[in-house]
Amino acid sequence: KKGVSVLLASVLRGVGRDSEVIFRHLLQRGARVDQAEQRTGRTSLIWTVQMRRLDAVVLFVGAGADVTRADRHGFQPI
Repeated sequence: KKGVSVLLASVLRGVGRDSEVIFRHLLQRGARVDQAEQRTGRTSLIWTVQMRRLDAVVLFVGAGADVTRADRHGFQPI
C-alpha cells in the first residue's frame, strides 16, 4: 500500500498466530514503530490498540512507540 510501512502493513493484514514474531523481526531489522499511515495518521500502536492486540501493544510500547501521538482525528492510543 502506498504510504504504509512494512510493519504497519503487517499489522493491517493481521498476519496470524505468529504475528508477534513477525513484528519483533521487523523491529529488529529497523522498522520504524511510529511511522504513520499517510491518509489517517494512524501508527501501528494506534491500530493494535483498536484491534485489542495486547501482545503487539506491549511489544510496540517496549520498542519505544509514542503513546501520546495522535492520528488525524486526535485519537491517542493510550
